[in-house]
Amino acid sequence: MATNYKILLQFENFVAASRDIKEHRILLFTTNTSTTALVDYLNDDFNFEMSLRLLNLKDQLAVRCQKNASSRYKQLINRLFAKLILNYILYIYDPKGEFQPWKDLEFSYNQFGKPYLTQQDLYHFQFNMSSSNDIICIVVELNAPGPIGIDLSHSRQAISPTNFLEEFKPIFDPAEIEQLLEIKDISYRYIIFNQLWTLKEAFTKFLGSGLNIDLSKFCFFLNKSKVDDSIIATYDNESLISKFEVDWKRDIDLSVCKLSDEKDPFLLQLSSHHFNCYSGVLVKSTSNDLPVIVSIINQTYDDKKHTVSNNFNVDFFRVLSDI
Repeated sequence: MATNYKILLQFENFVAASRDIKEHRILLFTTNTSTTALVDYLNDDFNFEMSLRLLNLKDQLAVRCQKNASSRYKQLINRLFAKLILNYILYIYDPKGEFQPWKDLEFSYNQFGKPYLTQQDLYHFQFNMSSSNDIICIVVELNAPGPIGIDLSHSRQAISPTNFLEEFKPIFDPAEIEQLLEIKDISYRYIIFNQLWTLKEAFTKFLGSGLNIDLSKFCFFLNKSKVDDSIIATYDNESLISKFEVDWKRDIDLSVCKLSDEKDPFLLQLSSHHFNCYSGVLVKSTSNDLPVIVSIINQTYDDKKHTVSNNFNVDFFRVLSDI
């Protein structure tokens, strides 16, 4: 109980702006599964077992079935992270109740695997998750006018840095290909290719279709909103939870005319075809790794566009070591 209160106090200190659930809020939470402190902590068998017991038996089995330690740790943190964040959001809606960060959540899934809380219709929020090689993120939208989708690019991936256009041309609209070809620097073109890819993935997750949709039938126009790898997320401090800023590129337009003409069923289920699309860089590229790009898509209000207003990083070593 004392540990739960300590975690709650940290969240309340940093996420207090989200307490008014009558207002529109978008909250982005991230965590890194490969920090030295966390990996060293989980390498201890006792610590790993104690952390694993925060999950139910079904989830414990899913973690144990992973092929190596790195995958087990990522699966463990992924499931605990979802519990922690979503249980806090539920607490926001019922502040008189008890904050239980490790309480089991009941998920349902649409026919293509998009998760939602079984009783989510009782609350006015939407959420979506994504992961990169080492980073997991959850975006939550309070007082959401529609669904939300998020995607992270991978810092390490098998896609060719020189032949990517030839390999992936069928999934892009000609206008997207043209935007990429306008970039003469091949290395930077590869980065913007990843930006477009995360936008496309975020939109399929927004729709709830997964990849069961023709990706070439919708088109993003980046305008002047290509991500800048020299401008990355900046963090305030290194406590259990820390606030950070992202240089969001927001002047991104989305055309769904082809999907609309074909009366796409995923599109028909939406009450509005007005979208808010934005991208930013979470982790800068290195000589060996690509930048980690985050893209988010949600519905817009008629009067103005909204962007992520609060971003938080959770240090899971500090969370688990206090248990």
